[in-house]
Amino acid sequence: MASKYMGFRINLKALAHVVDTRGVELRSTNQKVACITYTEIAALEISDELAHDPIVHVSTIHSYLWTLARPFQNDIRRWVENRAQTRLEALVAEQAGFSSRIQQRRRHDTAARIQRLTDALPRIDQIESFTYGIGSDYGRGVLGHEDITTMVPELICSKPLLAKLVARQYPIVFVDESQDTLPEVVDCLRHVARQQKDNFCLGFFGDPMQKIYMRGIGAIPCQDDWSEVKKPENFRSPRRVLDVINAIRADDDGLHQVSRATSGASETRRSQLLRPTCRRNTNRNTAADPDLAGNEVAHRRLDTTRRRRRN
Repeated sequence: MASKYMGFRINLKALAHVVDTRGVELRSTNQKVACITYTEIAALEISDELAHDPIVHVSTIHSYLWTLARPFQNDIRRWVENRAQTRLEALVAEQAGFSSRIQQRRRHDTAARIQRLTDALPRIDQIESFTYGIGSDYGRGVLGHEDITTMVPELICSKPLLAKLVARQYPIVFVDESQDTLPEVVDCLRHVARQQKDNFCLGFFGDPMQKIYMRGIGAIPCQDDWSEVKKPENFRSPRRVLDVINAIRADDDGLHQVSRATSGASETRRSQLLRPTCRRNTNRNTAADPDLAGNEVAHRRLDTTRRRRRN
């Protein structure tokens, strides 16, 4: 299958291309390009490669979503209240249906969860500022990972102002390892793209065959106003390995990879989905270049950032 490392390189070149072609404009309007990745390690590597350029916001999915929602504390409060009440009612109903076969440990855990939510509900309205942590503690105003990936997509899709502010703050968003991204996150970003189609450019970088999380979306359908770009060239794997890979993929997406010696290409890439048109009021076409692998400007940008790091 296509190399994750080389997918990482292409995403870097996409970011470098945007910085070089739209950096001045983004700085003048106090906007950023967002790069969403799956792990903190990957986010740090991308930031390092780009010399921590301030117009590129690199973060994990959870951190990015929390950045978008954090200013809307009253909306968060209402969501948490509803979430806590819904969870409490579900647990009470579950407890009421326990049979004699239910183990004592489960009975005790359920009772404890019911008590925590019962204690938390009156306190939620008194929380001055909600924060994001590893696990939920509603009584103390702490939202966990699961809360973030559930709440923020709901807020974005239900509040037009929030969708508009997302596009205003981050007019370009790239999602790395998109095959492992939750469907609701993909849907909310596509919602922004539909609502703000002239002011928002969204790109998914991923390979469904490399999906490792069961809840990940896998393949993202290419809609009518989107472009799918496939990069089948591979120069990291021997031809015999590619023969095996191609045989595995033949019954799935049918992507047939060729070696560098055969294609003369210099990069491997998984499929990308890009919105083809992202125009500002000036009617300038700001679509992400679908052939970023050969973009000389992007190459020069990456070389420059490497020299900065060495110095």
